[in-house]
Amino acid sequence: MEERNDLKSIIAGLVIIIGGVVAILIDLFWLKTDRSIWISIGCSLLASGIVILAQVLLIEDRKVNPLEKWGLEKIYETRAEKNQESDPELDKAKVQIDAVAFGLKAFRSRSKKK
Repeated sequence: MEERNDLKSIIAGLVIIIGGVVAILIDLFWLKTDRSIWISIGCSLLASGIVILAQVLLIEDRKVNPLEKWGLEKIYETRAEKNQESDPELDKAKVQIDAVAFGLKAFRSRSKKK
């Protein structure tokens, strides 16, 4: 299985880090509070963002399901179900049709180009 990182978590971590840096800079250069409350909040956000990024990049890799990559749309229990749904669509196919099944002799003989 292929592994990939969760983009939403990476973006969230970066946004939280940026928010922390902004809070620190606001207190240092604009508000200049006595107790440095915004510096404390900014440092907390900065640490949280770093933890999120570390977890996403180093620990949690999401497993990609190969069926998503293949683009598999449906699995039918019986050939009759497949025929009922797909036969009307066969004439609309322009390039190719991909199907995996057992015993496709009737399908091949019925679908030969004339």
